[in-house]
Amino acid sequence: MQAMRPPSKSEATGYDVIVWVDEDGDIVARGFSRQGHSALRAFVNKYHAGDIVQIYCTPEAFMDELPTDLAVGVLNSRTEKVMPFNPAHLH
Repeated sequence: MQAMRPPSKSEATGYDVIVWVDEDGDIVARGFSRQGHSALRAFVNKYHAGDIVQIYCTPEAFMDELPTDLAVGVLNSRTEKVMPFNPAHLH
């Protein structure tokens, strides 16, 4: 996995949550909307808007726990652009 920088707010337009690989190779997520922040609060005890959350499960299991109406994007390691979530882009 290639380490990624956090996406900017403008790159995240239209998405509630963005998932990417951090500099340590861990899969992480950040909320970019009220619904995204609420969804991430379900994963951690202390969460504030803008926090980066480490995902301690597979990307597929993470997606299974999120509300189905949430727009989730992934920061693609090859193009460095945000696109609709696909776990394959995290490997």
